[in-house]
Amino acid sequence: KVNAAIVDPAFIARVRKKLALDQKQASELFGGGVNAFSRYETGKTKPPLALVQLLKLLDRHPDQLKELRR
Repeated sequence: KVNAAIVDPAFIARVRKKLALDQKQASELFGGGVNAFSRYETGKTKPPLALVQLLKLLDRHPDQLKELRR
């Protein structure tokens, strides 16, 4: 386990959609490359722990997304 989180891929998709981001926008905002969110959401790749923690925060406080966009 090298900085990868075990998380339900559906959680990542749900939070991304809750934030009204498509996969490309999410990758641009959070990093990971063009196809990162596609791989995370299908379970092909485990997301970084920091990303999962950030998504958990944004799931509870979606209004904070604007802070990331500054």
